[in-house]
Amino acid sequence: MFEEEIAIARDTGNKRLLVNGLLNYGQMLNSRGKLAEARDKFNQALTLAQQIDDRRSAALLTYATGEILLAQGDLAGARKMEEQALAISTELGEKSQVASYQASLARIMMAEKRFAEAETLLRQAATEGQNEKMADLEGEANAALTTALLAQNKLADAADVVRRTQKIAIQNPVIQIEAAIVEAQLSAAQGKTAAAGKSLSLVVARATKIACVPCQFEARLALGQMEMKAGQTAAGRAHLQALEREAQAQDFGLIARQAAEAEAVSQPK
Repeated sequence: MFEEEIAIARDTGNKRLLVNGLLNYGQMLNSRGKLAEARDKFNQALTLAQQIDDRRSAALLTYATGEILLAQGDLAGARKMEEQALAISTELGEKSQVASYQASLARIMMAEKRFAEAETLLRQAATEGQNEKMADLEGEANAALTTALLAQNKLADAADVVRRTQKIAIQNPVIQIEAAIVEAQLSAAQGKTAAAGKSLSLVVARATKIACVPCQFEARLALGQMEMKAGQTAAGRAHLQALEREAQAQDFGLIARQAAEAEAVSQPK
């Protein structure tokens, strides 16, 4: 499908169509866990977007490249890309895109364990999504916000955000999975370990069904982290060790590092 769109664009000399085709192809490759190939498509599309002065697409492609760098564990490189995307969209006056890129910067902050700063940006992004009636943006920001709140042990605030998210008609299946993961993490934090484990197992199955490798890795990480915190050390370590190996093999450096960190957590006394 994408190859055909790209071939038609090349044959007709339609650079704008070619940018869109390469972007879509890159997003599919990213979802399949083929990060290097996805980044190559994004780079090709970005060069073309700059040639035709398509600044909106250039911002989106810069953001997409930043997301790959984040997944690979290059936080400094990811931050640079996301800040560039944010600057372009700010100049263009695209409030919803600005909010989306702020949420991306917040995810980098969370990877750096700067949860309070991330919380501020994510609340802004969620509010913008609500104001603009953009359910996916609001849902994505709320999912990340819940993670930031749980990391700060703000369980009541996290529960409030989850309740709001449950009322949002999220359309994007990836964001639906993100919301389901943090809802299960909240349940685990509230002591509902069995229910959380069952939910996360279902999320892993769903992510596998839609062939979303990053989603599957995130859900497996959450499951392993929950098992370690609940004292299910043998199961947790087994899951996390397998995840670390698979993530490293596919160049998901951030997930691999987070799995290793979770594995090192001692069983609660």
